[in-house]
Amino acid sequence: MIELKDQDHSIDIVSLINIDYKNRNAECIIDIGEKDYWSK
Repeated sequence: MIELKDQDHSIDIVSLINIDYKNRNAECIIDIGEKDYWSK
């Protein structure tokens, strides 16, 4: 989760999917739920 420095408020969720341990790679997903922070 990403939180704002000046507030105790979460604005999104970060996750890894399609983890490939053999080749050491994965896809990172950042879902920003607060529309005020989109495109920033």
